[in-house]
Amino acid sequence: MLEGHSSYVSAVAFLPDGQLVALASYNNTVRLWEAATGTWTCRSTLEGHSSEVSAVAFLTDGQLVALASYNNTVRLWEAATGTCCSTLEGYSNYILDMTFSPDGQVLYTNAGNISLSALFIVLSSPWQQEQSSNILLHDQWVLCNQQRFLCLLSEY
Repeated sequence: MLEGHSSYVSAVAFLPDGQLVALASYNNTVRLWEAATGTWTCRSTLEGHSSEVSAVAFLTDGQLVALASYNNTVRLWEAATGTCCSTLEGYSNYILDMTFSPDGQVLYTNAGNISLSALFIVLSSPWQQEQSSNILLHDQWVLCNQQRFLCLLSEY
């Protein structure tokens, strides 16, 4: 029995090896639980959403966990440290279901697919370590810190 949430559990995601599970809650948090020792231990609590967490997904290798919230944002977290590394905003529909593509380049959601290839370039650059980034989708543009970063043309 995994205890500690102060509200209903709204979504669950397991790593393929079954050693880590994420439980999303209507209290705006997600708890990461480890099963490596045979007894479940809470590794960390991911906090920061201003609304209920509606969906959760692990990158196949377990390095990142994506959380979607009813405030129409998706946050990407480093699973090992419990640190939020990016916030994606600007969605018009609630994301209730999501999963990463096998190569980790796309986050498939019920509200549309999110390409992460440009985001991973930003996250791995030295520039990203100096300042936090705010990623926003606006029309056909991906904005990074309110600057046009990538144009998403409809024919592609």
